[in-house]
Amino acid sequence: MNLEIKTKHPQFNVYLNFFGLFIIPFVFVGLLIAIFSDDLPISYYYIFFMLPLVLAVALTFSSRPFTLRIDSVVAMDKLEDYVMEYLVSENLMTVDEDVAGIRMQSTRKIYQMLNDWFGTEIVKIIRTPLYMEVTGHRRYVEGLEAKLRYGRKN
Repeated sequence: MNLEIKTKHPQFNVYLNFFGLFIIPFVFVGLLIAIFSDDLPISYYYIFFMLPLVLAVALTFSSRPFTLRIDSVVAMDKLEDYVMEYLVSENLMTVDEDVAGIRMQSTRKIYQMLNDWFGTEIVKIIRTPLYMEVTGHRRYVEGLEAKLRYGRKN
């Protein structure tokens, strides 16, 4: 069995969503501080614009999708059952299933909310007779890879 993890590029719309989420409260806090204190230098207020930029970049890179490709498998049915068993144990439920693959989403409310806002929490399983690909958040993909490679959770 060959295991290969690939990292996808960060998505610009996810960056814009994170930046929009952070810029509003930081600008509001900066304006409140500016109103109630007169002795702060102007360079102090740059942090209220730079911190949302840095936080948005960091969260965008941490939420980018990972793809685990599993090939050269003798028993693909057993592997599929093992992968599904692992993902169900990680509190994922099947949202959509068709000929091409399976889409799964977390049962936890916070991750469902993050998926609704940013679209970063869906796990997709593509299966063919020759290989299987699992694409999703890093915690699921790397945990599955560690479970397959070493027989334990990462």
